[in-house]
Amino acid sequence: MKDILYIRLFKSCKFFLYLQKNKPNVIMKPKNYIFQFSAIITCIFLVFQIGCNLEEIEPENNVPTVTLDSVIDRRGSPDTIVIFHGNIIDKGSSNDTERGFCWNSTGNPNLNDEHVVVGSGTGKFNATIYGLIPGENYYINAYATNSAGTSYGTQKLIETLLIIYSVPALPLSDENVTIFFDSKGSDLEGNNGIIYTHTGLVVNSSWNYVIGSWGDNGVQPALSLVGNNLYKLEVNPSIREYYNAPAGDVIEKMAFVFRNDSADLQTIDLFIDVDP
Repeated sequence: MKDILYIRLFKSCKFFLYLQKNKPNVIMKPKNYIFQFSAIITCIFLVFQIGCNLEEIEPENNVPTVTLDSVIDRRGSPDTIVIFHGNIIDKGSSNDTERGFCWNSTGNPNLNDEHVVVGSGTGKFNATIYGLIPGENYYINAYATNSAGTSYGTQKLIETLLIIYSVPALPLSDENVTIFFDSKGSDLEGNNGIIYTHTGLVVNSSWNYVIGSWGDNGVQPALSLVGNNLYKLEVNPSIREYYNAPAGDVIEKMAFVFRNDSADLQTIDLFIDVDP
């Protein structure tokens, strides 16, 4: 654009000089000469002013546009498993776009909080996050970064689900306890039959005092259905007596694997801490 203005100015000045030399009568009176000369000086000033402004204009520089599409709480381990889904719908002004997810427990998560990078580019992306604490609130968002900066989607608040918990929350080894298993989000969700548990105690960091035999539901405890995928197991008169653990052993945890009645679906090892 600046070059075009310069060309037009050059042609205008050349035409004016041509008139002055070859057709002086066109200029006619001195006052017209002064007027036209002033107009040319004004044009010169405007062209240089516009040219300077054009040099100061920087190329368009936009951050990407990203959305957080969904958050799926998928359980099956002692730590909550959460799957994040995001989408970059506009890369902005740069092809080099980093993307990922960030989260915290206070709100408005950003790259100063816990986050994970999920490659680069546009379109849909996802990540599976392990280690979130069951039963806690988390704010989650998607982000995208290019040379212009970082943008975020709209945060979502989730409460991570509990797969196993006890009442009381930290039982003593010499008291009774009720174990609750919430199968929602696990492979046993919607089970229509009985849920059994392969269970024992953790002593010296390993399984001990296991009830029954592995894989044999006939000799292992059955849980009672409470409702809505929730089951319970009553451990009484005390933890120690239920598992026949000697008084001298320090019980660290109760250990469980829950399975369906056909023994083809089950959880991994799940634990409840015990106050010895």
